[in-house]
Amino acid sequence: MVLVQTGLDTTEGFALNFFDTYGYMAVGSGVNSFSPGQTTLITEQVRNLLESATKNTGAGTYTFVVLLGLSEGNGFTLTEVGLFDAASSGNMSTRNILPVSVVKTSDFKLRITLTVTVTAVNV
Repeated sequence: MVLVQTGLDTTEGFALNFFDTYGYMAVGSGVNSFSPGQTTLITEQVRNLLESATKNTGAGTYTFVVLLGLSEGNGFTLTEVGLFDAASSGNMSTRNILPVSVVKTSDFKLRITLTVTVTAVNV
């Protein structure tokens, strides 16, 4: 079966809606490669409520932003982020390695933006 464009667009919308319940981002110091079976960050250090979550169905993107305050995550080299549906435990939907590790100190706040892109294609 091949989906027409309307079917592909609807599929993308359903996939984006999956993230509606993910309101927390965790930041950690793990360095292991991604594995589909992971359910937690390798070494979670901080988990915060999202500062914002913006769904753009036209572009097929969902952008999540979290802010670590002056007293959060200090003393750690932050290397990984994940989206969660609960303030503790819960389900992790994504895990990403940061493109640049950050040594967090109380000298600065850290804002992390994670964009998920969903694209439905016929194969």
